[in-house]
Amino acid sequence: MSKISKESKNYQEQLAQKLLGITSSNVIKLYYENANEFVNSLLDKYRDTTYFDKKCPFSCIYGVTLSGCVQKQLVVSNISCGYLVFLYHLKEKHFDESTINLCPEKHANIFQWIKKCIEKVKKETCNKTIEVLEHSKHSLKIKWKGLGYHIAIAWTFSKRQYCEFHYTQQNVHVYPFSSEQLQMAANDLIDEAPIHQRLIVRTSKENNIVRKCFEKSMNASLSLLRVYYMREELVEKNTQSAILFLKVWQHVAIKEKFSNSSLEIICVYIFDQLKKRSSNPISSFDIIQEFFKLITELKSAKETKMIEWPYRQNHFQYQKKNFVYNAVGNLETKLEKSKDLFYACEGSLAIINSNKISGFMKYIFESLKLKDKEVKDKEAKDNWGIEDILYLAPRASSENDSVKVDRSALLAKELVEHCFYELKDRKHALPMRDILNNCKELYDSYHLELCFVLTHWESVKTRIERYIKMRWGDKEKYVWTKDENDKNSKDEPAALESFFESLKKYHKEDPTEREARNDDEDIDRNSDSKSSFVVSSFASIFYYVIAISKYIG
Repeated sequence: MSKISKESKNYQEQLAQKLLGITSSNVIKLYYENANEFVNSLLDKYRDTTYFDKKCPFSCIYGVTLSGCVQKQLVVSNISCGYLVFLYHLKEKHFDESTINLCPEKHANIFQWIKKCIEKVKKETCNKTIEVLEHSKHSLKIKWKGLGYHIAIAWTFSKRQYCEFHYTQQNVHVYPFSSEQLQMAANDLIDEAPIHQRLIVRTSKENNIVRKCFEKSMNASLSLLRVYYMREELVEKNTQSAILFLKVWQHVAIKEKFSNSSLEIICVYIFDQLKKRSSNPISSFDIIQEFFKLITELKSAKETKMIEWPYRQNHFQYQKKNFVYNAVGNLETKLEKSKDLFYACEGSLAIINSNKISGFMKYIFESLKLKDKEVKDKEAKDNWGIEDILYLAPRASSENDSVKVDRSALLAKELVEHCFYELKDRKHALPMRDILNNCKELYDSYHLELCFVLTHWESVKTRIERYIKMRWGDKEKYVWTKDENDKNSKDEPAALESFFESLKKYHKEDPTEREARNDDEDIDRNSDSKSSFVVSSFASIFYYVIAISKYIG
């Protein structure tokens, strides 16, 4: 196998360093500790309840497991939730028609009992560290001491000793599985998976509520099997890092369009496809790049794209392939078309393809910090967020697929004007050094490096120096003097804000309408309207390049 390139290795190290700040063994350990405290509080309430209520809904529960991203060690602080599954034992032969129809009600009663216990704990102790975030007949989501937990109810067809209350020691119920324990659990669950499958087939003709209850129970009951298939020795560390990055990316860019399972299925699918194509090492950004490419291609797809979990056979799975598919999750995951999803993936792909991966990583993780602290970027303003950047990234440097343009000259002018706009005294003189420093701060705070994928600061810097000297000559200090296209009012938007609004409007305009407008009327380049000036300037650069391209051809 070839060695990983120096550049890929550098990106991989940067990503690993970034991920250290949002996920660690200490964070994962805290999920287990808090979960055990929560389970103990429920058991205390259960013991109190049984004195006067022998038919407590919780009496059937024999154990619990903490599964999902915590057990997979794919936790992102302030994003991920623990998956706490409470288990009760049922034998297949006991599932008759009456039992089947009672299952949804039984689960609803258990959820309701847990919710009441939470309310009692909160009331009795004035505890503000616990709250119910979501509650329905079939699901419960809570926040306990700052950490989120999805709570599920599931039945098992044999009592899993390793999931019983107090299994490892008194008051310790959930714990990280070792490789040997996970292998043992996987063997048990693969044997159990066909029973779940048979029951789902039996309930397929029942009402929708019953069928959904059985499907949810199967997914929860077999969740440790999904953990087994996501272990590092199978999918490799770089695949797991790619999944963690994409969890952060979707949290800040598209507000969780994908479930954790969907992200994992797609990334493992891509990893498997890349391994088949080449013997070269696969980096996290190879997977991330292919992820964005895959989703972007769906925009023009006429049919629904189906992503299949790449099945990996071994000696004990071979005979039960169909059941393993169902146990892992869905055989295929449907990717629903969504404009903001496609724009986000399209923009992210354009940035990565332009080899601006370091800046992209930095921006995504900085956006996460801002979102977590609920702090808005005072420089970028509300109307210039990540959605705008990712929308413009594949568009701001090109008018169509065949023409790419460096916008350094245009940005240089806007940056200089904005630089002087922010001065309290417009007549204050600035040396070239200060102008360049201020422009660099604006360039970084508006993330122009990502929005204009063909543009780099060194090129913009050269254009700024050239623009200033052409306009005001070679001086020690420069004072802003407006020309006929410059704004003169402090009430007007700053140059960059006005520029971006015009840019977004330009690209969101229907191409046919834009062409008709340009044919029917001359754009007034001397207009006092900043919007007209910026759009016409942007358009004129494009048409100039088109003309040259056609002439050369």
